[in-house]
Amino acid sequence: MKREITCAKCTERWRAMVGKYPGEEIKLVEGSTLKDFICDGCAVPLPKGTTVHAMSLYTERTPYFPWEDDFIAREPAFRGLRPLLKERAKDNDAKE
Repeated sequence: MKREITCAKCTERWRAMVGKYPGEEIKLVEGSTLKDFICDGCAVPLPKGTTVHAMSLYTERTPYFPWEDDFIAREPAFRGLRPLLKERAKDNDAKE
């Protein structure tokens, strides 16, 4: 599995290249950097808080495994139900 933190421009390059080989898959997770990074594709600086993509390129022989949350903060819509349910519970408690 190949993993990269990429700027928007490099993310688009990866999207255009993927799929040339049978069984090749890409997973892109959008979020903001947790610290300063350099784009793995073009070496542009990515200061903390920059919106980026965590790109995973994988096949059946080199399967995907989660890693993104160690490097980026996902946008709230992609964080799953647990934070949303906690937020709703707080809202309900405040109303009572």
